[in-house]
Amino acid sequence: MKPRIIFLIGPPGSGKTTQSIYLEQDLNFHHIESSQLIRDVFSDEEKIKNDSTIIEEKKKYDSGELVSSEWVSGLIKEKLVDLSEKNTDAVFGGFPRNIEEVVDLVQFMEANFSKGVFKIIHLDIDKDESLKRNSIRKVCVDRGHPIPPEFIESEKCPWDGSAFTKRDMDSPEIIIERFKVYLEETEPVLEFLKENKPEYIEVLDGENPISEIHKQIISIIEKND
Repeated sequence: MKPRIIFLIGPPGSGKTTQSIYLEQDLNFHHIESSQLIRDVFSDEEKIKNDSTIIEEKKKYDSGELVSSEWVSGLIKEKLVDLSEKNTDAVFGGFPRNIEEVVDLVQFMEANFSKGVFKIIHLDIDKDESLKRNSIRKVCVDRGHPIPPEFIESEKCPWDGSAFTKRDMDSPEIIIERFKVYLEETEPVLEFLKENKPEYIEVLDGENPISEIHKQIISIIEKND
């Protein structure tokens, strides 16, 4: 038996992390956020101090640019190998981000996870919705969980109990830049998959209620299990 591996992609604020958390809760999926993998590296002061590549990647990340595909793909593949060895179901948020990454990912998955469930699910929202959601967005201090609107007044993260904060990268200027990068880099992933590997891609309306999207994702997983 091979693990079930789901990748969630979409514009900034489309709900990738929120849906990943619900899969973790309801189906016991291991939640792996590509942005968290990156932040974990960037928070390691020794690595930043001694690795010029990481220093350059952090500069890109802080300005809203995409960090390099080769570097991130290496982090993802390490996780996938570990998941395969442990036969662990998992959901990845925010990957693949561009054509180079999706081509590499599909080749890797076909070679190593041919008997498991492998789906890339795109959560679609427009620019105005992305700007609106991210402008009011708060995340928790400990793990960067996005806080659903119904929990804002509680002042504690419903997932881990930590306090809220607002990230510099959620300023309107950086959100607009991130959405532009998404259109240029990540949206072509959809066309590539539709034309070359349609069996791996599903597109959902990210502006639907959280609970409805969650049910749709579970249905996709069960249908392909």
